[in-house]
Amino acid sequence: MKKVIIVLFLLSSILNCSKGKNPLSSLDNLLSDSKIVFTSDRDSDGSEHIELGTKCEVYIMDMDGQNQTRLTDNDTYDFNPVFSPVGTKIIYTSRKDWLDGNLVIIDIESKNPITITEHTGGGENAKFSPD
Repeated sequence: MKKVIIVLFLLSSILNCSKGKNPLSSLDNLLSDSKIVFTSDRDSDGSEHIELGTKCEVYIMDMDGQNQTRLTDNDTYDFNPVFSPVGTKIIYTSRKDWLDGNLVIIDIESKNPITITEHTGGGENAKFSPD
């Protein structure tokens, strides 16, 4: 029962922060050592962007819902987080508005984000190459 509640919570969080996207099109947000990366608006001020919805941040947690850790803390709309193949980094899309989209890689340990694209207007659904 506890796993069902956690899965429903995650689905709700993901869908609330996806605004018309399909974040469940793959299982790239699950890591083989039982970690989940997701976005949530739980720390948002509640304001909504007309096109992007509520501002979300990137979080990581154990598969059982324990050890939830916020990885981002910024003024952008962060979504579509995906683990690297070895699980030490996460790539996600960060937007200030509909046209200003960037791909960002964040190291899980240091929480240091590195923007790898600048104002591309795209960059959604990025994934790491398995090699």
